[in-house]
Amino acid sequence: MSGQWSEIAGPSGALRFYAAGGPREGAAPLLLLCPELPTIEGARGDVALPYEALADRVAQESGWRVIAAMFRGLGGSAGNFSGKGWLEDAAALVDAQLGARLGLRAAGFGFGGAIALALAARDERVGGVACFALPAQLAQWAADPQALAERCRSAGVIEPGFPRDVRAW
Repeated sequence: MSGQWSEIAGPSGALRFYAAGGPREGAAPLLLLCPELPTIEGARGDVALPYEALADRVAQESGWRVIAAMFRGLGGSAGNFSGKGWLEDAAALVDAQLGARLGLRAAGFGFGGAIALALAARDERVGGVACFALPAQLAQWAADPQALAERCRSAGVIEPGFPRDVRAW
C-alpha cells in the first residue's frame, strides 16, 4: 500500500477516506472513488480493503491523487447511511481535497455509482464520471424503503432503530 487513511470533519461527524498517489496539492487530477452499499451481513467495516488496493493501483498507473471514500456508516465513518447523506459526504470530501488540482473525476460502484453521477450533475468541477454496476433505476428501492432499511441494518451501515421514519428516510 502506498496511501494512507485520514479523516475530516464531515457533515455527520468523522468522515474517513483512503488517499493514494500525488500530493494533497498539485497539478494532478483528483479521482473520488464512491463505494457500493454493502450486501454482506455485518460488512460495515470490511468494505475498505478492496478500495485501498484499487486506489493504490489507479494512483500508481495514472499519477492522479485517488480518494477512496468511506461514507457515513462505512469503514469507521460516523453516522448512518442515507442517499442524501452520502452525497453530502462526497461533496465534503471534494471540497476538502480538491485544492488547486487540474480537475475532478468521480467513479462509483453500485449505489456509489449513483452518488458519483449525482455529484457530477450538481458540481460543475466534476469533469468526468464512471459508474460500475449502477442500478438503472432506484425506484425499486424507493418503493420498498422498509426492505432497504433491513438490508442496510443487516450490512451494519445503519444502527438499530434508525431511521425513525422509514418513508421520510
